[in-house]
Order: sequence, then structure tokens, then C-alpha cells
Amino acid sequence: MPLLAEARYKSRFLFGPEIEGQFDEIWKRAVDMRTLRDKLHGPSSLPVGAERTEVCEKESVLMKWMLNEMRESPKRYAKYLAFH
Repeated sequence: MPLLAEARYKSRFLFGPEIEGQFDEIWKRAVDMRTLRDKLHGPSSLPVGAERTEVCEKESVLMKWMLNEMRESPKRYAKYLAFH
């Protein structure tokens, strides 16, 4: 997440508001994923049951969103990274 934090900060100076907003959304969802991950793994993880299942489903939705973002990002950022 340190790399994402740095990119988010620098985007304010390098890209337009569309990209800044996108980085903010990615940051928010990355934090959500991290929070959910803590509930699923480690010493304070949730026991098997309805609450854990709900957290797994939320994490799955976020993971699918992130994978789609990775697929779409070249198109989104290409206009800013073209060399002339």
C-alpha cells in the first residue's frame, strides 16, 4: 500500500481530476480489503459462521472489482502516459 499511497499523492499534480478520483476510489477499496483480510486471517480472525461468510463475500466482490480495474487501467491511463 505504500506505493499506492505515493501514486495517489502524486496523481494530484500529474493527472486530471478523473484520475485523482479514481486513485481515491482505489485507495478506499484497498483499505476496505485490508480491513476485511484482517477479519479472515490471523489471531483475531472470525470463526466459521454467518459473519465470516459475509466478510468473505464482501472480500470477493472487492477482489473482482480490483481485477477489473487492473484490466481497464491501461486504457484509462494511456492518454496521460503517451510519449510524443
